[in-house]
Formats: sequence, structure tokens, C-alpha cells
Amino acid sequence: MRRSAFVLLLCAPLLVLLSIWLPVWQHYRVADVAFDSSTISRLRVNPPDDRLLAVDRQARGLRARIQDQEVIQQAGSIAHGQIELPNGEIQHVTLPFDARDFEVGTPSRSLNMASLIVPDTLLSAYEATGSEIYFTQAKQAILAFGVFERGLWTDLGNVRNDHAIVARVGVLIRFWRIYRKRADFDDEVAREVLQQMTRCVAYLGKPSHFTAATNHGVMQNIGLLQAAAAFPDAPDASVWREIASSRLRQQMAFYVNDEGVVLEDGPGYHRFGVTLIGMVLQLSEWNKLPEIDGLSQKYARGLVFLDRLARPDGSVPRIGDTDGAIVPDRTLGLYPVPPGVSERSLNLADATYLYPAAGYAITKRVLPEQGGVPRTVSHATAYWSHFPGHGHDIAAEGSFVLWAAGTDWLCNTGYWPYGVAGRTEATGWRGSNAPHLSGEAGDSARTSALLSFGADRSSHLLDLVRTLQRGPRLRRQIVQVDVTSWLVLDSVSAPVNEAVDRLWTLPPSVTVADDEANGVVTAKDPSTGWALTMSFQGEVPPVIRKLHGSLDPFGGWVVTGARPMPSQSYEVAQKPGSRWLVTFIRLISPDGAQEAAKPLFDFNAEDDWSASLRGSGESMLTIRRLHDRVTINESRVAVREIGLLSPPTALLAENDAIQVALGQTSREFRRFRAYLFYRQRLSVAVIATALVLIALAFGIGRRWRPLQAPLTTLAILFWVAAGAWIHWVYLAQ
Repeated sequence: MRRSAFVLLLCAPLLVLLSIWLPVWQHYRVADVAFDSSTISRLRVNPPDDRLLAVDRQARGLRARIQDQEVIQQAGSIAHGQIELPNGEIQHVTLPFDARDFEVGTPSRSLNMASLIVPDTLLSAYEATGSEIYFTQAKQAILAFGVFERGLWTDLGNVRNDHAIVARVGVLIRFWRIYRKRADFDDEVAREVLQQMTRCVAYLGKPSHFTAATNHGVMQNIGLLQAAAAFPDAPDASVWREIASSRLRQQMAFYVNDEGVVLEDGPGYHRFGVTLIGMVLQLSEWNKLPEIDGLSQKYARGLVFLDRLARPDGSVPRIGDTDGAIVPDRTLGLYPVPPGVSERSLNLADATYLYPAAGYAITKRVLPEQGGVPRTVSHATAYWSHFPGHGHDIAAEGSFVLWAAGTDWLCNTGYWPYGVAGRTEATGWRGSNAPHLSGEAGDSARTSALLSFGADRSSHLLDLVRTLQRGPRLRRQIVQVDVTSWLVLDSVSAPVNEAVDRLWTLPPSVTVADDEANGVVTAKDPSTGWALTMSFQGEVPPVIRKLHGSLDPFGGWVVTGARPMPSQSYEVAQKPGSRWLVTFIRLISPDGAQEAAKPLFDFNAEDDWSASLRGSGESMLTIRRLHDRVTINESRVAVREIGLLSPPTALLAENDAIQVALGQTSREFRRFRAYLFYRQRLSVAVIATALVLIALAFGIGRRWRPLQAPLTTLAILFWVAAGAWIHWVYLAQ
């Protein structure tokens, strides 16, 4: 075989291998920044101590941390080779560093380790006690990690995770705040720490690492601004500010809407998101950047929305990735709220706050005092938010959750931990009580909207619709009948061949009794004496199935903190062909009669129906909807009439503009996906194929020399086609 043919057959697969791995190298490669002694000296005094402390404290809000009262105990445990992480997991620790600690366990465990929780905890112990051993251990751990990270070609565990990198910036700021004032300060140690920090910042600013559509992208920009505020004399500090400022202006056009609601799915992400916005405003001031147009007004409205979301116990509705734990809210007061900010929500007559663009309705009502039972409140939330393309998209449109008298009576599953079986189902339809087609995928193509609404001082109606692409229209009408009663009507636009399911989930704290034959459920909280009843009826009697801590089919789970807890769920299914199903819900005080009310229901059309039932007292009550009017007739009380309104059309234009802004930013910042496993598998296949082709060409060329040239040409064409397929099909971004 001629030498030229051999060279071609060897070089072609090498070029293919290069095309497989060069993008990965470009993605993970960042340059080190040199810090001379004069720059280090300036950074020891600038910024002033109070500003650096403020940046340090702000950065702590972006990483999971050991509680202050447990720091000393956990620092002692670290010396003995383990740490209990904030989510309760036990992690093995080797001081000063062992890469194996970073690649084992759940994603949450790996994220905590890559966030440098070990040296962070040791620094907390040092600041609490003044013990030098803790500081020495923290310094050694940080320096050893820096050596490892600089030599890491791709990724390990969550070392390159954007959230982990932001958290590491905060830990390094904290270390620098302490170290720059120490008598044993060493320029070489400082240089190592500063270079580690700039490597983190380089990843945060790199376009291929930017997670534009989620809170992670906002955190990346916050990390850049925190680094610029903490290290203002670093060589590239002005570049960090420029990158972060430019990207945040793009993000804030879709991350939070004009109502002040963070549009990443669920109340939990609003609670976190409004904290991030407060950080952005504060960092803009510290870095002397112009404020993003309208952001302080959105922040003020977001705080109001958060206050309305909060129940008296401090929790927020468990919808989507929302942690059900009750924790103090430190968001208020993080950044000054500008005075005179106007409302963008619609405040209905019965204490319902309507956010039609974002897709929330929140009703807070004082429950009546009965038989000496102290007054308490109820907090109900209807949810139909759906903004495709945003981060952490969930399937929950149409959910109705209810908290009252200290109990989370009707709830969704909540924030299921990553890496734990059930995560996909918990973020899909079966993690909520929203109506959905049996087996419907959580990422089904669909739209959701508020069709109409209306209220008087005692009652309201919300008419929600969800339309599937090339599928039926599912509608949910939620009527607050009186202060303790709700009627929920689910319907389909036309009979369908699938069942329409919904899972009503009760909290683990209640005792439950049910009468499946009559479609009645009664739940009671032994600690308060309050009870809740539900009854179900449909055009065809529904199929009711109890689920308790079940993974297949999924149901009967409530997540509190980071722990899924078995609870009682009722899967209520409309049979195929059944057009409607009605659920009647009533709260009953400790001295009330705990008999479920089951209305007589007459359904003519989705906007033409009536229900008759016994009211919260002994009087009979009739609710009638006819098109855009609702009448409520209670014996011995004047007939009430509620007119139904459509949401303002301007909201549609606002939501369209939000999706356009998201689309433009997502197209500009296409996050690189490494696909390391697939690249490794491809590389083995390329090498094996190259060896086979060279052997064939060599063997055939020796016996039939005239065939060598055409075989070489065919092989080259094969490698060209293979490279194109790998780049534009198999590894397409």
C-alpha cells in the first residue's frame, strides 16, 4: 500500500476524533489570570471591610449551608471523616481533598461537595471559635481542590455545575475576607485563591456555559457581580460587570413579569427568584451599574405577591418544585422597596388576588367563629401558569390547593429530590390535582388560560382552560360558594376516548375515612379538630382509587423538606366519554356536623349548569351558571348575581412579548451539551472502524493493487460522511 494512501486512511479518522473532542476542549478550557504583587496588595484593602462582609453575607444565600447551631459539631465530624449535609445525607470526607468524595451519591450530595461545603463549614467553625485548626483545614481543602480543578479536563460529579461554581465564588469571597487581614498572609497562597476564583468567574461568563432560561442563569450573573464587587481591582472586573449587566437585561424581560411574578414554575421558585432580584438590585448599586428599567418596581410587586402567597405559618403553596418546609422568610428587607409602586394584580371583592398574566389566584378568608372555636383563616390558590421554555417546567395547570386552620388540606406532591425514583412523575400531572388525560406526558404541547372570572363579597368563580395541541380542551371551573365551601367542575370540550384523571392529595397529618361507594371522603386533623369533606360525582359515576406511598402508579406522596412522605391520595377518573365531573369540598369546624355535602348537579353545557346543596348552615343553596352570569340563591337570603369578565386583552400581548424575549435569548445562548459518554463510545467505534478499514485496504492492496486507490477514496468519503453525521445529527446541539 502506498504511503500516501496510508497517511490519508490514518489522518481521516484522526480528524473525525478531533471533531468529536475539540468542542469539548473549547467548552471546558478557560485561561488562568495572572495576579502581580501590586494587584494583590490593592485587593487586600479594596473594597473596604464592611462592603466585603456585605458581599460575603449576600453570597451565602446562594448555597446550602450547615445551620449555625450545628457548625461546631459538623466541623468535628469532618475531622473524623464525614459530614451530615443540609438534606440529611451523610457524606464521607477526606481531608484535605479526595476526588472520590465528589463523584459518589445523589446529585444533591455531589452538588454540596462541589459547592465546597466542607471548607465553608470549617470557616464557619473558625469564625465561631477562633480555633486555628479549622482555618488551616479550610485553607488546605481550598488549595487542594484548586489544584484538582485546574487539572480536570472535562467534569466530575457536579464540579462544573453552574450552581456549584456560583457557590464556590461565595466560599472564596468568604475565605479572602478572612485571609487578607491575617498576619501570616502569603502572596503565593493569595495568588492560588485568586486564580481559582477567576477560573470560576470565567466559567460563569462563558456563553456555552450560560443557562439563560432558568434561575441558574440569573445566579451566574449574580456570581459575576459578586466577584466584581469583592475583587474590584482584578484585571477583568470591568468585563465581568459588562457581561452580567448585559445578560441580566435580557433575562429580566422574561424571568419576571410586570405583575412582579417570577415565571419559573411554582411558588418556591418565586420565593427564591424575588430574593435573586433583590440581590441584582443591590449588586447593581455596589458595582455602580445603571438599574434595569422597571426592575425595582417588579421587585416591589414581587414582594407583595410573596406576602400574599405566604400562609400564616410561613409556608407557600406546594405547587411544582416547592419545598413544603416551613422556614423563616429572610427576603423582606434585603433591598429597599421603592415607594408608590402601583398594583398590577386584580383585587376581587371577596379578598381574591388575581394575577391573570402569571396564572395565579390567591384567596385569603377569615373563617367564622363557631362554638367558641377561635377565628382562623383559609388560604386557597388556583394555578394555571404555563410558559414553555422556562426552567423547571412542570405539569400542574388547573391545580387547586387549600390551606386552612393550620392544615395543608389539599396539596400537590412538592419538590421531589433529584436522583430519587419518582422525580419524573412528581413533576408531571400525577404530582398535582389538575385534570389531565390518563397517561398524558408532562411535556405535552398545550396552552392554558383564564377564560373568565367574577366575584362578589362572598363568592367567586374562576374559569380555567387548557388546550392540548391536536387534542381536546380541558376546563376547570372553581367556585368558592361561601367561606368554607368550594365547587370544582372539570369538563372536556367533547367526549374523548381516554379517561380524564385527577389526584386529590391529603397531608400525612390527617386521618381519613372514605365511602367509596358514594364517592365521599372525610379527612380530620386530630391536632385541631377541623375536618374537610370531598364528594365526587360525574355524568358517569367516576372510578375512585386510593393510593398511599405508591410509585407505580404514582400517587400518595407529599414532600416535606427534602423527604417524600407517604400520604393519602384519591385518583378520581372520568370514564372515557364522560363529559364532566364535579368535586364538592367543605371545611368543617370542630363543633360542626362532619357529614359530606353532595350537591344535586345538572349539566347542560360548560357554561350552562346548576348545583343545589345544603349550605354551611342549614339553608339550601342553589348555584346557577348561564353563560356570563352566575346566580347564587340561598333560602332566607337575597339572590346574588355575579357577572363574569374576560381578562384584559393587553395581558395576551404581554405574555407573547415574554415568550419572544425568552426565545431570542435562548437562541443567542445555546448551552453546550458535552455528551461525554456518547463521545467516548463514538471514539471507540471510530478507532475500531479505522483499524478495520486500514487492514482491509492493506490486505486488498497487496493482492489487487488497482483497487487500492478507489478503496482509499471510498474510505475517505465514508469518513467525511461519518464526520458530518456525528456533528449535525448524533451530537447536534
